[in-house]
Amino acid sequence: MPAARAQQPRRASLAVPTFAVGIPLLLLSLGTANPGHTAAAIASAMCVALLLWRPGEPPVLLFVAGMQWLQGAVEVFHADVLGEPLYAMSETRGLEDATLLTLIWVAVFALGLRLALIGRAPVPLAEVPLGAISPRLAFRIYLAWTAALVVLERVPVGGLRQALVAATDFRWAIVFALFWMVLRQRQNWHLLGLVFVAEVATGFLSFFSDFKTPVYLLAIAALAADYRLRARQALGFALVGVFALYLGTLWSAIKMDYRDTLNEGTGKQVTTISRGEQVRALLDLLGTVDAEVLEVGLDNFVERFAYVEQFARVLDYVPAMVGHADGELHAAALRHVLMPRLFFPNKPALVSDTEMAERYTGHMLVYEGRATSISVGTPADGYIDYGYSGMHLSALLLGLLVGLSYRFVLTLKGQHQALASSLAVALVLPLSTVELTVVKLVGGMLTRVILVVLLWKFAIPMALSLLASRRRHQEAKPSSAR
Repeated sequence: MPAARAQQPRRASLAVPTFAVGIPLLLLSLGTANPGHTAAAIASAMCVALLLWRPGEPPVLLFVAGMQWLQGAVEVFHADVLGEPLYAMSETRGLEDATLLTLIWVAVFALGLRLALIGRAPVPLAEVPLGAISPRLAFRIYLAWTAALVVLERVPVGGLRQALVAATDFRWAIVFALFWMVLRQRQNWHLLGLVFVAEVATGFLSFFSDFKTPVYLLAIAALAADYRLRARQALGFALVGVFALYLGTLWSAIKMDYRDTLNEGTGKQVTTISRGEQVRALLDLLGTVDAEVLEVGLDNFVERFAYVEQFARVLDYVPAMVGHADGELHAAALRHVLMPRLFFPNKPALVSDTEMAERYTGHMLVYEGRATSISVGTPADGYIDYGYSGMHLSALLLGLLVGLSYRFVLTLKGQHQALASSLAVALVLPLSTVELTVVKLVGGMLTRVILVVLLWKFAIPMALSLLASRRRHQEAKPSSAR
């Protein structure tokens, strides 16, 4: 037994690197234009890293909370680079408070995630036997799933739209599984390249920035393939981050003109031109990009990615002009989950994100005929309902909900740990933003958990059974020939 333990790779901890990097940064923050907020941002990042790094598991929880943290912190760092006080970055009075509250919210959310995983040791994914699962199989499933979704998107689905969106999200489980297995086995690189390029390219053609997801999955898969932290892994992760930043800057530089082309100036979030016309429009716009355009795109990207402005407007408006909602937003989330429209056809429709944002910010957010969806974000929802103190209790409970859902998927029995881990990644990846409303976070999580159960109980056993039958048939052919 001691010998067996000795052969296991050493589990890397982030404690030493976190303090080794974080403490000097905390000291350096004292010399910035915003010492208090910069220190709060660094301390919040340290909490997230210490709470959510689990050696051996795909670091998707760390990624989700890390992206939420970055949305709260990027405006602080932007102000520091410019040498400006944070309050000068916005016309709202509440920007400083909104930033600090968001950073605290993310840390408490991460605490909820960690509490949900108490008592469950990490499962080293790099040591899981693959068995019949292979990159080639994942690639075939990816092609089949993609083709099925293309067909379903052309069929009116009515009330099943949310289920279709969830099914689209779980296609990323297959992409993650393929990336992770290729990186682990160091072969079939062409499959990884084909899927990555195809997803980034089609993501750029879409109305929204779907190209980011394959980049994120590649980074998460790289850390899951071998959890012993090495310098080359850190370098690779940094390169992926730089690539994602470049793509985000490029998209921000052209997206408004590109979207106007897709919807032919109607302002709606729809595509009314053919795929060939989309490609030509995208190539034409990319041909106009130069250093000046990229600089403007970077400013737009930072401004769009930072998601504290709407929260700042809420702080200016609530409760000075409109009172707190006293739990109504969270109650609406529970009604949305516990009263499915299939059984409660008279259930009132949800208020749109934009209408809710206008109600609690006092600002008109739809202009020039553009149909868009703008929310105040999950932390602001908590504040609107419960004020300064209650919003963090909401963060803790939401973290527990997400963490327990993640744990439930990881502990599914009867199939394969690698499949369960891939499904768990796809389950929580859509939460890597604070832009979600409480209703969408809770409702989307429940929908995806139900879909996981259906996949695990029916679709995956059927696919594995067909695979086993096909293998037996192929093995029987040489015997019958002899």
